[in-house]
Amino acid sequence: MTTKQGTWKKGDNCFYKEVICRFGTPEHVVVDGGSENKKWTDLLFKRHNIRKVTVTPNHGTADVVIKQGHRPIADAVSKLTACSDELKEMWIVHLPAVLWADGITVRGTTHYSPLRLMFGENAVLPKQLENFA
Repeated sequence: MTTKQGTWKKGDNCFYKEVICRFGTPEHVVVDGGSENKKWTDLLFKRHNIRKVTVTPNHGTADVVIKQGHRPIADAVSKLTACSDELKEMWIVHLPAVLWADGITVRGTTHYSPLRLMFGENAVLPKQLENFA
């Protein structure tokens, strides 16, 4: 992602709404040592006073875990962006939906979704709320 003004604002807004408003400001965020998002993440973390922890080649196992966890997310965002007429830089528009889908997907290793592990309850979709009204 580039640090163009419009893209930066969308990325910052997405991070604010999807992470900070839901969970609070994290003390630190772990990132890989890749340069493709370095400028953007440096700006983002500085603005929100978040400590960035960079995984180095000396800690290759952690880097592999991070990249494996991101593969389905990156693939889904890539497919959604490729199917649209939007600029390739606008992948951030699709990120919230992809993160939601990833968060409610049950993992084979734990037999729970990440959302269930974090909050102790299953996700409730807006459509399901109609049954309670």
